[in-house]
Amino acid sequence: MSKHWLEHKFLKLSIAMLFLFPGGCKTQETVEGIAVETPYRIVFESDRWNGRSTVRSSVQRELKAVTELFSLYTEGSEIQRFNEAPGPVRVSAPFLELTALSLELALASGGAFDPTLGPLLDVWGFGKHKRKDAPADAEIQLALKKIGYRGIQIADGMILKERPSLTLNVNALLDGYAADRLAAALQQAGFPDFMIEVGGEIRVGRQEKKEPWKIGIEKPVYESEARQLHRTLHLSNAAVATSGDYRNFIKYGEKRISHILDPRSGRPAKTNAISATVVGPECSRADGLATILLVLPPEEALALVADMRGYEALLLLAGTGGRIEEKMTAGMTRYFQ
Repeated sequence: MSKHWLEHKFLKLSIAMLFLFPGGCKTQETVEGIAVETPYRIVFESDRWNGRSTVRSSVQRELKAVTELFSLYTEGSEIQRFNEAPGPVRVSAPFLELTALSLELALASGGAFDPTLGPLLDVWGFGKHKRKDAPADAEIQLALKKIGYRGIQIADGMILKERPSLTLNVNALLDGYAADRLAAALQQAGFPDFMIEVGGEIRVGRQEKKEPWKIGIEKPVYESEARQLHRTLHLSNAAVATSGDYRNFIKYGEKRISHILDPRSGRPAKTNAISATVVGPECSRADGLATILLVLPPEEALALVADMRGYEALLLLAGTGGRIEEKMTAGMTRYFQ
């Protein structure tokens, strides 16, 4: 397991703050830890004597399955087998589903999101290995020749590569996907009231007539240890994903490099957006959209989210004099109450 990768996960995990208002006679329980490379935290309500052990077993089972599908660092994972294969690969239904979503988002964003960008992440030091200086133009151009989502096609349960060197990296969706799987598992096991946080991405479930969960959006402050609350979301049955460059970056000397890369240029995204939050029914899609919001121009990015039924977004922009400006889709305000 890459220490750098795990540090990135913990940074994401700290983005959201949670406030719970339990109802009825059920007990509030918490299960948290690291399972198969992913830090997680789950708060749920239960009146069962074995509620905690039941949830912990479900969590470990689901996260193990996610790792066996999509972990780039686990030997023999399905994504490793695909990336090493020279030609078409028949894949499992979950693998096909998440790959299809990643290609949909790539097409909708005009390539601002690209599930083949692994070589770019590596060359900038955001992959398995860090580096001490920024890559040269020649290195970036070489990495760009190795990517391109249009070279990946899906047909008859198989994924085809236009050229053998193309690889998939769905980490931009993976925390959200894991949260979705855990939510389905808890609901199936009879735990309808929960807050699931996987790598910073969140799914909540709440029975009707109970008070909603309150999820805090952190005020983006560069290199500050102090956490400040910017806004609070009121959510009952929804997903929320947040992306930002104010805590996850690399420094080359005094120069700070955002981890949000624009796959079209091969360089860190040029935008004044510093934090993006997306609310919607599926955390995997919200996770990808939060990344896109930090790459596309703000108005274009928000229009893309608005066109997706059930999804809303908040963008925080760096204004003049250190001010933070807000832009959001029309329906986002209903979550602020």
